[in-house]
Amino acid sequence: MTATHEGRATLKRRRYSQEFKASIILACQDPDVSIAQVARQFNLNANQVQNWIAQAHKDGSAPETPHFVSLPLPSSPPKEPPMQTGVMIRIQVPRPSGTVVIEWPSAQASECLALLRGLLS
Repeated sequence: MTATHEGRATLKRRRYSQEFKASIILACQDPDVSIAQVARQFNLNANQVQNWIAQAHKDGSAPETPHFVSLPLPSSPPKEPPMQTGVMIRIQVPRPSGTVVIEWPSAQASECLALLRGLLS
C-alpha cells in the first residue's frame, strides 16, 4: 500500500464503496456505540466517518435517527424504605455554658428540619 517516491513513503488513498459507507453509517446509529468505536472497529478515522455521516445527511441518504427514545417506566413508584421506630436524631451544639443536645424521633425528621431552619435563620 505504500510506494516510495524519491526516498519518501507515499500512501495510496483508500476508496470505499457506497454500500460500505452506508453500513458504517448504519452501525453508528446504534445507541449503545459511539462513532469512534465503530471507526476503530473498522480501522477507520473517526473524523472520516463523521464526514460520511454529514454527507449522507446532506444528500438525504442517511437513515432517520430517532429524536426521542422511549424508556419503559416502572409500573409503580419506588417505595420509600420504612422508618425504623425508636431511631432518634441527635444533634449536639457545643456552647461555652455547656453542650445543648436535641433528640428528635427520626419518623418526624421534617419537623426537626423546620425547627433547625427556624433556629438558624
